[in-house]
Amino acid sequence: MIDHILTLLIAIPLLGALVVAFWPHSNPTHFRSIALATLLLEFVATIALYIGFDIKNPGLQLSETVDWITLPIGSLGVVSIDYALAIDGISFPLVLLAVLVLFIGLISSWGIKIKTKAYFALYLLLSGSIIGCFLAQDFFLFYLFFEFMLLPMYFLIGLWGGPRREYAALKFFIYTFLGSLFILIVMIGLYLSAIDPVETAMTVGLMDGNDVLNSNTILQIQLWLAEGRIAPENLVHTFRFAYLMDPNNYIPGSILSAISSYTILGVPARLLAFWFLFIGFAVKLPVFPVHTWLPDAHVEAPTPLSVVLAGILLKIGGYGFIRIVDGFFPIEAQYSMIPLGVLALISIVYGGFNALGQKDLKKMIAYSSVSHMGFVLLGVAAFTAEGINGAIYQMVSHGILSS
Repeated sequence: MIDHILTLLIAIPLLGALVVAFWPHSNPTHFRSIALATLLLEFVATIALYIGFDIKNPGLQLSETVDWITLPIGSLGVVSIDYALAIDGISFPLVLLAVLVLFIGLISSWGIKIKTKAYFALYLLLSGSIIGCFLAQDFFLFYLFFEFMLLPMYFLIGLWGGPRREYAALKFFIYTFLGSLFILIVMIGLYLSAIDPVETAMTVGLMDGNDVLNSNTILQIQLWLAEGRIAPENLVHTFRFAYLMDPNNYIPGSILSAISSYTILGVPARLLAFWFLFIGFAVKLPVFPVHTWLPDAHVEAPTPLSVVLAGILLKIGGYGFIRIVDGFFPIEAQYSMIPLGVLALISIVYGGFNALGQKDLKKMIAYSSVSHMGFVLLGVAAFTAEGINGAIYQMVSHGILSS
């Protein structure tokens, strides 16, 4: 098994984008060849990942964690951002799908003859960002990759698209950017409300870097946190998914604590945070009524980008629902099952009937994608193992068929 295989999966297309960007303009075909070699290497790394992945293990595997940013900020505690990657049964099939679809999209791009250097550099940048979203285990890192996808897609649609490409690119940018703001608000709230029990244990002197981590240490820190025995300046706040999912890591009385009584305009803060996250990822999926950017983007995008858009980009919304929305707010997800199910059914029927009425193939696929992603939301709304498995299966199936 190759060491740091997950980092390689992200780094290969990003390094390929740099090579294309700095390669001299002597021959435009060189840019195609570099991009092809890059994604062939990515394909080989994916095969190594497939061999090294234990399909019987439901937990996170091949984890890579490095302290990235640690910054004391006085009474507000310590800022801690980790470079954390891992893969499990949720992200594994989507990574395989992403590499396959991106390779198909690259082959489809072979006929691009205008501004080939910029096109293939942006395409590889988009590829690395997509893979990074599926592998990130730190919310800040995930958000970084999530936002990185926005710029290459905007330029790829706006420069190489159809007659109304500027309108479609701007509409895509506005919808996605506004959705990202909802996610950012919740991300900040979660960060201020939760701690990293391991880093906090080191800060208060309960363990040092040479000690072997054990569950008793974490339980001790969580007990001290609940009793208010840790000074605010010693609390190490975190973006790590694993810690944000554990209600015992939340500061008592914080705005998004599981036992918090905070309300905003009469709505419990955690329920509002759940719906903010839902809106952010619903735009990306997309779900009715925030789907209207997709038909325009599909029609105006160059065909290779339509392949990537339908085949994999929409799946990041579904992945966000499963990993983040349901993972961080399971009680609120169960409470909201009915409205989520209703929205899913509307998307299924509305998207299907609109697809039936289209004469343009791209627009038909766009509306059918709204319908198919409605089934993904329906599986997520069911909040059962069968529903989640069905949602993942549907995403992989749609990714292959639509591509």
